[in-house]
Amino acid sequence: MMPPAPETNKIAEVTGQGDGTYEYGIDMAGHRILSLQIENTAGSAGTNTYTLWAANQDDGAVCAGVLTLTGLPLDTETVIIGGKVYTFQTVLTNVDGNVLIGADVDESIANLVAAITRGAGAGTKYAATMTGHPTVTTAKGAGDTMNAIARAPGPRGDSIATTETLTNGSWGATTLVDPCTYADVTNEWLGAASFTASAHKTTAKQVVAKWVKARVVRSVDGANLDGAWTIRVRRVW
Repeated sequence: MMPPAPETNKIAEVTGQGDGTYEYGIDMAGHRILSLQIENTAGSAGTNTYTLWAANQDDGAVCAGVLTLTGLPLDTETVIIGGKVYTFQTVLTNVDGNVLIGADVDESIANLVAAITRGAGAGTKYAATMTGHPTVTTAKGAGDTMNAIARAPGPRGDSIATTETLTNGSWGATTLVDPCTYADVTNEWLGAASFTASAHKTTAKQVVAKWVKARVVRSVDGANLDGAWTIRVRRVW
């Protein structure tokens, strides 16, 4: 039986608009052969480039980050993971995100881990109204550290931002870190400098991979900043 046409086998689709560089991590969902297509979906002529990376590491690899405390958090200081704000308090109030400052650093980290995972201590170590984090779980790390781990495997987790307002602490990076090593599969111009609305191009290169990262760089004149584009990753067979 002939393999189905690529156009009918979309694995993922992402869209964007305007000038800048955009990067996406995509789970191949068990499909090992891929192609990438980019299309100008609206707006006037501009220039698009794309890069496609592939990874063949373990399906179980997850993005992770490390928070280190060098002293007690101060009242109202925050730890922010993927947009969800956790606020340390000397006197706990029952508002989603609030975490009690412990008697020492170790207890403060334990309280934060309990808050993120909604472990033991609701109403005493963290707010009883705490909601779960949708994309990250955590665990106590070595020494005075906390490990934040993406719930979903693969490169998508490296878009989860990790920031803080701590006087006595910091994250190892501004996002969770992707442990996979990627091979640069293709890095090509999409044809003419003027890549007009509704035109599209599909890479001729294909690769066996478990995970893929796709990047688009859109660079256009000021009058064309509203142009929109779509990236599609497809199974070839």
